[in-house]
Amino acid sequence: MQFVNKIASGGGHRQKTIIVIMPVGIPGMGKSTFIESQLKPYLESISDVKFVSFSSDAIRNDIIEDTMARNKAQGISKSRD
Repeated sequence: MQFVNKIASGGGHRQKTIIVIMPVGIPGMGKSTFIESQLKPYLESISDVKFVSFSSDAIRNDIIEDTMARNKAQGISKSRD
């Protein structure tokens, strides 16, 4: 793999190469675990790269936590009696 930072001609603005890796598979297969434990450390060790990982589980967790915090602040409880 080769990662390249290109210098744009004129103006001195830096262009960055963006690489998107989208693992596909059944839930619970270890896609996010593999990326975080193997791929991310490897890519960061061989290049000057900023690695950002998105996980549907993490996004879902953040949404649930935000909603629960908002509901708590508004006095809304979980039970609907």
